[in-house]
Amino acid sequence: MIDNRLSKIKNHEVDDSLSELTDTDILLNFQQAITSLYPHLIPIHAHAYDAWDDIVIPLFYEMVYKTFTYKYGIEIEPNETHAYMFS
Repeated sequence: MIDNRLSKIKNHEVDDSLSELTDTDILLNFQQAITSLYPHLIPIHAHAYDAWDDIVIPLFYEMVYKTFTYKYGIEIEPNETHAYMFS
């Protein structure tokens, strides 16, 4: 994970089993999840615009940022990151 924060205080629990995953693996896992989810959103018209953002942004934080938090033991605050849709 590219981490450009000035302060890196390890104040979070670490899950050692996550050390087996690369950062790329974590991102590809998220990609696979949304690729699998997308076809199910089309019939209910939740596959674009605000509905898509409302579903995917929290999923990104949970599946990517929270995983990095547990992998590296560093709490990642929302104000220290780029929002999913603008990254």
